[in-house]
Amino acid sequence: MKKIILILLLAHLFFACKRSIHSQAHREYDNKLIHTLTKLEQKYADKKVRINTWDNKAGAYQDIRVLNDDGQSTTTTLTIGDSVKFMAIDVGKPDGIQAKIKLKNNVTGYIPYANIEEFESAAAIDPDLNN
Repeated sequence: MKKIILILLLAHLFFACKRSIHSQAHREYDNKLIHTLTKLEQKYADKKVRINTWDNKAGAYQDIRVLNDDGQSTTTTLTIGDSVKFMAIDVGKPDGIQAKIKLKNNVTGYIPYANIEEFESAAAIDPDLNN
């Protein structure tokens, strides 16, 4: 009986910690940024967009990793001037706002939205990118 109670207590603690971590992973973003991203999302949904791989911090063009749906492994890499089909914006990713894209081989993945040329107006007002 003691073992069952201990197991139930440990399971309860595990799920309580998991809920706590999950609730902390979501961020609050500026209303102006969300409004701009929503308008751009509606405008470019299911349309081809161009990739901009310029990295201001490095001062050079960098290849962009396309992450799969779980965000753990790389599907492929994109370089300057590649075009992909834009699908949607996902603000729930723990590593920042991501754009869901579809590659030419119909594989979907995620990249930072700021690497899409058509989304430069949103990237310009994103406080996380302008530090």
